[in-house]
Amino acid sequence: MDGNSSGRFFRDYLSGRYTEDGLGVVYKVYGVGEETDGYRYFTGPQKQGATKGKYFQGIPSSQTQSESNVKTVPINNFYDLAGSFGNCRTEGGVELRSGKKPEELLKIILSHFSEKNDIVLDFHLGSGTTAAAAHKMGRQFIGIEQLDYGDNDSVIRLQNVVGRHIKKSGKLLDDLEYDTGGISKSVNWHGGGDFVYGELTPYNEKFMAQIQAAKSSAELLKVYRTIAKDSFLNWYVNKKEPENAEADFAKLIKENGLEAQKKLLCELLDKNQLYVNLSEIDDTQFKVSKADKDLNAAFYGDSADA
Repeated sequence: MDGNSSGRFFRDYLSGRYTEDGLGVVYKVYGVGEETDGYRYFTGPQKQGATKGKYFQGIPSSQTQSESNVKTVPINNFYDLAGSFGNCRTEGGVELRSGKKPEELLKIILSHFSEKNDIVLDFHLGSGTTAAAAHKMGRQFIGIEQLDYGDNDSVIRLQNVVGRHIKKSGKLLDDLEYDTGGISKSVNWHGGGDFVYGELTPYNEKFMAQIQAAKSSAELLKVYRTIAKDSFLNWYVNKKEPENAEADFAKLIKENGLEAQKKLLCELLDKNQLYVNLSEIDDTQFKVSKADKDLNAAFYGDSADA
């Protein structure tokens, strides 16, 4: 059953249906295989006590009946999303290879498990498919993402979903240019709405960025000196006298490649201190501006003072 796509299809969608459909049933399934006209025939169990059937790569004429005698029963819980997955790479005006989900899938999920004005939470926002679908379907949303995808970021996508006023002869018109792909047509989407986004204040994260950007061992040594002075290190790091530690690191630079050196420096940093915690917003060493403090107080309410 697990060795090929036809076996898996039978296992997932047809196995056990004989309890509803009866024995000796022939199923004509579109979208499975490329033989004949793009469909294959499957049979269910033929006799009492059997659990498996067969599939045919061609048309099993010996087991088909005339169209007038065929009884058809739709499989109402099967969604064919192959086309949606195959064409979603640039949905929303952003691109994410090998991992992007189509808006059509999220539409199905949100239709079943949420209603308009509900809040949809996505802890791994990625290219913003969940937020885009939620916005188009009248849901509120909260999305969280640590990686920066640049021109393919979720913020860019949501800006495309909301739309931009069309500019003509130097003036902004009321008409919008908005994302017309994905589920836009099926949910009658015409742009509009808004969203707010913010970025966490980095601490050790800024050192991680410096490590990744370094082009030479000399640059890494400079980063190391800053880390040793100004960062939170993991508890298991042996905090030697600065001159001894730097000598050890300089020796490591000569004996290992650049990527190995970067990996070591990343290991030194405490990953729990990548960003400034809300509870430490008033600590002077983090130099959080008054504007950022006011924004956090407005967002979190009284908890910002806790």
